[in-house]
Parts: sequence; structure tokens; C-alpha cells
Amino acid sequence: MKKENLKTIYVNPVDRISVQGRHKQVYTISSNQGIVPTVSMKKTKELGTTFSLQFLPNPQTGKLQTGLNTMISNYILKDREPQDVIDEYNLSELWRDIIPKIVTQDKIKKQTWFEIKHGVDPNYYTDEYTYSMIRMPTDLSKWGEKTYLQSFKYILYPRPNRITNDSPRQELAIEAIKNCPIIALNKTVVNSAYHDWYISEENEAEIEKARKRELIEDAVYELVKLRREAGPYKTYQTGIILRDFQSKPILKGKVNQEGVENVLSNYINSNNPHQMMYIDNFNKVVAMTKSSEGMVRFNIQYLVQQALNTHVIAKRDNKYLWHSKAGTPNVYDLGSNFDKMVSFFIKEYNMYNEDDTETTNWYRDLIEEVKNKQIWFE
Repeated sequence: MKKENLKTIYVNPVDRISVQGRHKQVYTISSNQGIVPTVSMKKTKELGTTFSLQFLPNPQTGKLQTGLNTMISNYILKDREPQDVIDEYNLSELWRDIIPKIVTQDKIKKQTWFEIKHGVDPNYYTDEYTYSMIRMPTDLSKWGEKTYLQSFKYILYPRPNRITNDSPRQELAIEAIKNCPIIALNKTVVNSAYHDWYISEENEAEIEKARKRELIEDAVYELVKLRREAGPYKTYQTGIILRDFQSKPILKGKVNQEGVENVLSNYINSNNPHQMMYIDNFNKVVAMTKSSEGMVRFNIQYLVQQALNTHVIAKRDNKYLWHSKAGTPNVYDLGSNFDKMVSFFIKEYNMYNEDDTETTNWYRDLIEEVKNKQIWFE
């Protein structure tokens, strides 16, 4: 099951005065935030007493109250290739004729989205129910047969219950909680006459959104600083080094300064599934420019990428091949690992002596060959 937004809710017992004094009992819980000692349990039932949460039938509609028949945005599946959706969510053949229509729709039923996301068959989460105590089956052979949601149960304990939508079962439990009449949607609407529980939320999606916004702002600051303090050449080098999610360079050839800045700005600002990876890539490249050792790798990585862009070095059959060195096997085949290839030329650079023209140096050979392609070097 793929998760888009992690959400945690707490289902808490409603505060009541227990004649047996159970509301005075205390407990200590451990969480990601640390230890919270001596918190009043405010119980009305003894320890070990539980509540079995279920999807309840509505006699007026003849259906279960699931909350899954509402329409939601289809932004995740819209305009996707049907086969990609089937493969990604490991869907059965029963979906093959359904998915092509779904990927054209702006909205779909929450039930449909849950069935796809959870990788179950179509209509597996139906709100139909076969029978109840007041609605017995006429066919005795159907006795005991129930739909999945009719059989669904989730146990709540007389204490704060933490539920996170990181599994199909817990995601369904959250829907059952929100459609249970004795569970208030928040503490402000609690009526102790008929509510036994209430929901409090910890919206981790909002926390993540704020963290993401902060990372984007930091990256934009670094880009502005790079442009103003480092100048056009280093900004251009940064664009040449960076790659997209398919490991393809985002910049090639001669581009004016405004074009370079636009490419870099789009790289870190575009809201897409790869944005955080792009920002991480950008930060790693910028980090190289902040030390003398890092600048060596930065410049060599620029050189090697330009060698690839101008086909001085080619990638074939998952190997990097230096065309002009076909007669020298140990450098003609530079291996299959880009970082190791860069490290090889860093080693050559560290041994390079501009005045020594007699000793073979592969860094000198490479930069001279790339310079002949009219590549910008300073």
C-alpha cells in the first residue's frame, strides 16, 4: 500500500466522573515525543474493557455507513497510463477494463481509490450488507456470509488510541471512527449524553508541508547566493552537473545566463514528485563549492559531464568509453560507475603538473579534448 499523506488521529474516552473512581487512575505513555507521566486516564470502564468498532448499517438506506461513497479528487491517477496503475498497485485482472476509464476522471469514489490503493478487487469495500439481526437471509445457504466491511472490527481501549493510516486496516478504521455516532469528531462538539469517545488529530502532513516549504526556501536562498556571489560561470557549472530523476542532465550546450538561472529555478521550485530529490541534489552540488577539496570534485564533475555531453566519453552497454583512447584498454573502458570515473580523474588531476609535458596524465588529455569542443572553461 502506497502512502501519500501520513495522518495520525487519537480516539480518546470522553471525560466522565466514575462513581467507582476509575477516572482518577493514571498511566505513563511512551511516544516519539518522549515520556508523558501520570496522565489521568479519565476512564469510565475498568482496564481490559474494550469497544468493538464496526461499520454500522443504516436501516433507511439499507447500506452500511462507511463514508466511502463520497467523491474525492483523482489527482493521483488522472492521466496516468492504465498499465502503469495496474502494475504500481498490483491490481488483479478484474481491474483491466475499469482502470482506463478511471484515469480519465477528475473525481472518483473514495471506495474506488481505497480498493486500488489497497490492491483489492473492485467493489471489495462495498457498503451493501447481506443481513442483520432484523434482516435475516431468506436463503439459508447464505447464512453467515458477510461482506468485508460488514465483518470489519477494530478494538478501542479505554485510553487514548493512536491510529495512523499506514495500513489498509487502520485506514478503514479511521473511516469507521468518523462514521460512528458515539464518537465525536472533535472535543468541542462532545456531548457526554451520547458520545463515549472523541477524535483529536496530529496532522503530520501539515508538519511535513511546513518542513518541505522550509527546504525549498533554503534552496532558493542558496541559488540566489550562488548567482550573486559565485558568478555566471559557477552557476552554469552547477546547471551542467545537475541531473533529473532519470539521471539525464538538465542543461546542455551554450545557454545564456538568464536561461541557466531559469533552468535552476525550475529545478528546485517545480512542484512535482521529485522536488525533494532535486533539492537534495542541488544542495549536495552547492556544498561542494564551499571547500577547496569539494571544488576539485565540482570542477572535475563538470569536466566529465561536459565530456559526456560532447560525446568525448560515451555510455554504451552500461559502460563509459573514452573514444580517443581505444588503443589504451585501461582508460578506454572507464567502468560503469560515474562517481568512480570522477574519482579516477580527480586522482589524475592531483598528479597533474602543467610544466611536465613528458609524463602521461589522463586529466590533461581529457580537458584538452573537451576544450577543443568549444566548452566554457575558466
